[in-house]
Amino acid sequence: VEFIKNLGTGSVAQVSLVNIKNASSNAVMKMTWPEDEASFKADFEVFEWLRSKWFLPWVLGDKTDIFATFLTTVLTKKDEILNEFDLSQEAVSTQEGKEVLAKVCEDLMLGKRLQGTQIKVPDVKVHSKRLLQQEYATGDSLAKLWQSPGPTTRKATFLYLEMFVPILGRML
Repeated sequence: VEFIKNLGTGSVAQVSLVNIKNASSNAVMKMTWPEDEASFKADFEVFEWLRSKWFLPWVLGDKTDIFATFLTTVLTKKDEILNEFDLSQEAVSTQEGKEVLAKVCEDLMLGKRLQGTQIKVPDVKVHSKRLLQQEYATGDSLAKLWQSPGPTTRKATFLYLEMFVPILGRML
């Protein structure tokens, strides 16, 4: 495997573009680290400890309610965030998304302006719960298309609004 570049970070994973020897194209590798998971767990323990402390109003004054709301909000997401360290869950969700998209494409009449448009959900392969390989998606993002709006931008935006927004609503 040859590292090409770092693509950024997800909520907890590092995301890199790599070249895999003997492969026909580049791939995206998503990685989580045990040290990061331990740090997140320690942070949540601190948040839980702080939430129960009587001295917060004395230290924070009129900001106590805002901080208490912050702690409560973060702590309600604890399990969800910690589960993201297991990338096998992302693989399952990607496959489910692919199936939902295929069903939606089959059920919907997209109209003439969207016929012939290709929508691709990347293939994924789980190497371990901390390492996920994803097919490298090519094409332009909506953000890039909107830098120089044209007919492709309009088509992509309609496709997003007509398909992905309802799919996201269904997945929530």
